[in-house]
Amino acid sequence: LKHLIYYRFNTGSIGKGPGVGFWQPGWRVWLFFLRGITPLLERWLGNLLARQFEGRQNKGIAHRVSKQRVESQYDLELRAAVMHDILDMMPEGIKATKSRVVLQHLSEAWRCFKANIPWKV
Repeated sequence: LKHLIYYRFNTGSIGKGPGVGFWQPGWRVWLFFLRGITPLLERWLGNLLARQFEGRQNKGIAHRVSKQRVESQYDLELRAAVMHDILDMMPEGIKATKSRVVLQHLSEAWRCFKANIPWKV
């Protein structure tokens, strides 16, 4: 039975063995796939390299600054100014050891202030 099935493959100048003459349809599939995907990959790789070396291009559209964003920025600047003033008032010997503790207390007090709850030391 095997010889009847493989009879067509073992004749001619193609070669010996099962399936030797059927490489062409699979080859065409891969060839057309690569022909179609190559421009897409080139464009993707070009955009990736351009973004990597040049950075993202801003569209130049000015976004509207909301009231919440303005108030949030003001809060951040105020908090940084208070921290800076406290650190400036501390002597050099204490600044190194106690600055972290003071900043932790200040952060906790700031969170309580923003949440409108009383702060207990």
